Amino acid sequence: MWCLVLVLFFNAFGMFTPTMPVGGLSPLESLTPSWEYGLNEAVARRLVFGKDTVFTFGPYASIYTHLYHPNCVWIMTLGITLVDSLFLLCFGWLVKNAGWRWPWILSCGLAVPVTTPDAFLFSLPLLVGLVIFKLHLSTKGKAFEDTFIVALIWLAFACLGLLPLIKGSLLLLTVGTCLACFGFLSGQRRWATGLVCLVAPAFSMALFWAASGQPLMALPGYLSSMTLIISGYTEAMAVAGSQLIWLLFLVGAGVIMLSIATQKGISISEKGLLAFILAFFLFVGFKAGFVRQDSHFSEAMNCLAIGSLFLATLRSDVDFLFGSKRLLEVTLCATSFAFLPLLLFGFEIEGSLVNQASTGGRPTVRLKSLINNGPKMIQLVLSQESWRLYPWDFKVWAWREEFEQANREINKTSGLNFAIHGTADIYSYEQSSLLARALQWNPRPVLQSYSAYTPELIRRDEKHLRDDGAPDNLIFRLETIDNRLPSLDDGLSWPAMLDNYSLSDSSNEWVLLAKKPGAIRRESRYIALGTVSAKLDDDVAVPSAAGPIFVEISQRLSTAGKVISLVYKVPSLSLKVTRRNGEAAVYRVSANMMETGFFLSPLVTNNVDFIQLFNPSAEMREDDVVKSIALEVPGGSSICWNESYTVRFKQYEY
Repeated sequence: MWCLVLVLFFNAFGMFTPTMPVGGLSPLESLTPSWEYGLNEAVARRLVFGKDTVFTFGPYASIYTHLYHPNCVWIMTLGITLVDSLFLLCFGWLVKNAGWRWPWILSCGLAVPVTTPDAFLFSLPLLVGLVIFKLHLSTKGKAFEDTFIVALIWLAFACLGLLPLIKGSLLLLTVGTCLACFGFLSGQRRWATGLVCLVAPAFSMALFWAASGQPLMALPGYLSSMTLIISGYTEAMAVAGSQLIWLLFLVGAGVIMLSIATQKGISISEKGLLAFILAFFLFVGFKAGFVRQDSHFSEAMNCLAIGSLFLATLRSDVDFLFGSKRLLEVTLCATSFAFLPLLLFGFEIEGSLVNQASTGGRPTVRLKSLINNGPKMIQLVLSQESWRLYPWDFKVWAWREEFEQANREINKTSGLNFAIHGTADIYSYEQSSLLARALQWNPRPVLQSYSAYTPELIRRDEKHLRDDGAPDNLIFRLETIDNRLPSLDDGLSWPAMLDNYSLSDSSNEWVLLAKKPGAIRRESRYIALGTVSAKLDDDVAVPSAAGPIFVEISQRLSTAGKVISLVYKVPSLSLKVTRRNGEAAVYRVSANMMETGFFLSPLVTNNVDFIQLFNPSAEMREDDVVKSIALEVPGGSSICWNESYTVRFKQYEY
């Protein structure tokens, strides 16, 4: 059995195989590999996370991204070994006496390599919680009197202290699981073991933090910054998707919860612990998969499958009350709900990659086409870097050369060929193009502009351009995500750019700004043009002005919207922008991002429009002047947003 469990370890490690900045994760024209490269570089340059760098991930992000960097390779490999060892030991102990243990080992052995990194990491606190539950139930709590067992519990919870330093969303799951285990053990009068659940992860987190080269006193600031990232994510980053898929998830999760609630022979406190750790695990998976419901939905379905499979490991020896066949039936039922949406996703993959003619056909025809094209689909999927099933690459001696070759490829194709002297930062999110040139990177706190989605994060980025240590150069390319209004990303930083930088060069879709000589302007100057109160869908006239118009829009979630946002997501806002020539365009906007302001008129939609802002004497083109705006909720009015909002117009003064 332990030989098969070891296969799990190697497969899990294979999922986190070190990769180079090019290939399957090329950062040349891609958002995700750029922040992965940027976070590795932040660790290598000893930037302080939570202060100098604020992002969804922490200093151990390479455990998640598995992106190679010569100065982070040991952090990555040792960290991967630690989390995989935790998975190995906890899962191995859970199944060592479990009924049907061979199917569970085989199922997990096949599932781990194709499990999303989020679901895999989410499963670690759940595994530790299940170990506590099973230790208590199988030994009537006597195991907690064994010093060796308590020492192992200390080590397991100490490993959990690493997780929030990998990704911020793991903070909630780790804290929730630790508190649940503490509460349960305290209720059983196992005070010492209960305290281990709290002290061990807190102590180890401080050790891991210091080991990554971060100052110990900066740890509270990092944890505080994670609350900013988490609190603004839902409203700013939500993407709508099929309601059927998340309804299937809820049904599958409900089956699991119902099986726990109706299980006989265990106390209310025992049911409470099991229900809480599974429900919290599924809730975090639900938010991760369905707030941004594009390909992320697979994370939620992975969590549902993992939760049902892990619950089945509690079918232990004959004296354990979870030995009923009903639990097996529940597991199979819940797992089916997890894999049905993945089958639907398979239809989409097959239709887009293999046989487009099958798209939109009858389900029976599409299923037949999916089966017929199965081998070709498998070949396509396995050729992708993120789905590799083989163990890690042992060619350690070649990693450095591959990394340098990757940087040469980036330099060759990025089109970034400015002669740059001094420090530099890059907007909006192509960090890899700058880092590959080994320039003196001086990044703003939120290194990619679309992620500065709360007022505090936006102001931190703006302050970076108004401090004495501001970058000497800014490399700019207008780019955004989700059809956002382009000037909204780091919108408050645009006036700071106009105040303190001048146009130096432009080529190959890039713009180079150089810091102006002399004193830094700490604040921008504006002329007030008036404040307007409006309602959703109403047209609001934009006043005339002799210069660029900067606008601040204040819109708030309703009480119902705040509750819905906490457990799921709210409908996104759109801004209808009408120009004087009558042309209208609709852009996605974020209430938090609009609060701090952005340039509205002239409308900036490309680099040429952006460059025009740096020419005060240039006359605004009539086609770019905005006549009116209207704030809308796609699909009509929503109970999630207040009906009224305010708009404050200002003219920027050069």
